[in-house]
Order: sequence, then structure tokens, then C-alpha cells
Amino acid sequence: MNNRFYIVFIFLLIASNLLGSDWQAKKENGDTAYQKKDYQTAIQSYESAVKLLGKEKASSDLYFNLGNAHYKNKALAQSILYYEKALLLNANDKDIQFNLDIAKEEIKGEVIPIRPFVLLKWWNKIKMSFTSFTWSLIGLFFLWLGVSGLLGWMFLKERKQKKYSFLVGCISLCLSIIPFIFSFQKSSIEFDSKRAIYMEKETPLRNAPDGTGEFIIHEGTEMEILDRIGEWSKVRLLNSDVGWVKNKEIEKI
Repeated sequence: MNNRFYIVFIFLLIASNLLGSDWQAKKENGDTAYQKKDYQTAIQSYESAVKLLGKEKASSDLYFNLGNAHYKNKALAQSILYYEKALLLNANDKDIQFNLDIAKEEIKGEVIPIRPFVLLKWWNKIKMSFTSFTWSLIGLFFLWLGVSGLLGWMFLKERKQKKYSFLVGCISLCLSIIPFIFSFQKSSIEFDSKRAIYMEKETPLRNAPDGTGEFIIHEGTEMEILDRIGEWSKVRLLNSDVGWVKNKEIEKI
């Protein structure tokens, strides 16, 4: 039984090493092709690396490289999509944000975002600073600190120490709520993002499936998916305009 366990363990270890070396080799091939300005080959190599890793394990660096390669390859919508994916994993990376801003400047048409309330803007900015996993760890730290403080209040002898322990415990428990809220909200974005990028050249924002519309949206335009019926998606633009586009014309971030 023990021998079988060791054989399975060694097999899995070898398989994981091979998988790791495979995706790293694909990434290195992509880097080489990018330096040679062979952007199509770079895109194929980076996409192969993402497939080997799986979307759940792909890094912000890989998505950033994909965004750069697509931008150099004159594929605006794809570059914005992968910059957004990279930013989702590493919200504090200034290089990703800079390149994303440059790409967005090339979007045709004008969709002026509605400015959120100042406090909501700060809330969203703080929320995007860390991953959902990091926020959960921060929440657990304050939760542990809060429980420790209350235990100290229960078992310490000196009145002053009991007082400080009680204050630390109550404040920490209250503070632990905020990171857990951030973690829940960020995880909903990471694992089931409703945001999408329009991938085709242009289309009217229809007032109904198979309907008509005067406002034209262009490739790279960001939108939020509100509903899906058959081959159609009901979406909301950053300026709060609501309409319908085909599922095949958009891709979720």
C-alpha cells in the first residue's frame, strides 16, 4: 500500500513539473517571438501557456503580455480585454493601467462614464487593491485579534489590561467585517465577472433583441451584462445606456 502511495506521489510530482516546464517554455517562446516582433506567434504561445495553466491559475504577467502582443498586432478589443484581465489580478500595477489607458484612447465613439459618488469611488478603489484571497486573510487576522482581545478581557486579572483587551477585541471584530465584505465582492468579480468587452468593429446598441438602435458602439467598449436571452445579451454601458447585443460579439473579462 505504501509503495503504491509513493509511486502515485512521484508520478504526480513528475507530471506537475512537466506541466510547469511546459507553460514556462510557451511563455519564453512568446517572449522571444515578441522581441522579434512576430506578434501573432507570441499571441499563440501566450495563449497556449494560459491553456496549460488554466484560467484560474493564469498570472497577470501572462495576460499583460497577451494584451501587449494584441495591441502591437492591431487588435484593439483583444488588447483591452487582456489588460482588464491582468488588472483584475493585479489592480495596483501601474504599467497595466498605463497601457490600458493608452488602448482605451483609441476606442471610437464617445461613451462618457457617469462619475460615481466620491465615497463609492474610494470604496471600489480600496476593494480592487487586493485579491479576494488577500482580503479574506486580512479579515481572518482582525477576527483572530478580536477573539484574542475578548479572551484577554475574560481571563486577565488587571483592570487596565482587561479594559484595553476589551477595546482591542471589539474594534478588531468590527474591523474584520470590512475585509470580508471586500473579499466577497471581489470574489464575485474574479469568478463571475459581469463586465465584458465588445469584440467586433461596431454595432448599434439595440432597443430589443433583433431590434434597432441609433447609438453605435465600437470595438473595445466596456459594458456590464445584465441578462441573457438565447443568443442575445442585455448590457449596460458605462454611461448607463442599456441595450442589446449578440453574445458572440462580446467576451467577459
